[in-house]
Amino acid sequence: MCASSKATRRSSACRRGFNGLAKLIGAAKSHHMKLFIQIAIATAARSGAILDLTWSQIDFDRKLIDFGRGWGNKRRAVVPMNDDLLESLKIARDLAQTDYVIEYKSMQIASVKSGFRRLCKDCGIEASPHVLRHTAATWLVMDGVPLAEVARLLGDSERTVEKVYGKHAPDYLRRAVNSLNLIRPKTNLLQL
Repeated sequence: MCASSKATRRSSACRRGFNGLAKLIGAAKSHHMKLFIQIAIATAARSGAILDLTWSQIDFDRKLIDFGRGWGNKRRAVVPMNDDLLESLKIARDLAQTDYVIEYKSMQIASVKSGFRRLCKDCGIEASPHVLRHTAATWLVMDGVPLAEVARLLGDSERTVEKVYGKHAPDYLRRAVNSLNLIRPKTNLLQL
């Protein structure tokens, strides 16, 4: 969430993104869509991993979600839960009618694309479910979370995270450009 100290580090575009996310959650009429969005932002997991998630993969005592094995080169992580997600999942578990965390009318959901697209259209937002993963990763990097930690959470390599999200880090390349200062102690180039 955008705490005041974090908000000052985020760009106005990111704050609009946070407001857009709050708008999406508020406008979602179905419980499964709200829960999907919350899990996506709180874990930065891929849509497929969230839709495949079963209650047996959630350890409420240790506050962990094991998204299981991925397909092909798409790795999945074991992710800690924040307190907001933990509470939402406890409520959802009490209401559950299937083994799947994201369910609708007592059935597993194969895709949220069309429902998410409708929800975004109703809110005047252009996005896909995968944008939630990118949003979460961008916010982590903008808040100064080390790229290695972001990579572990995403199930990606650190190199990929640096390539895609590194530019959002508040101090990205600062040490490099500081070493190129023209004015150094004892050597002022303007006095030469």
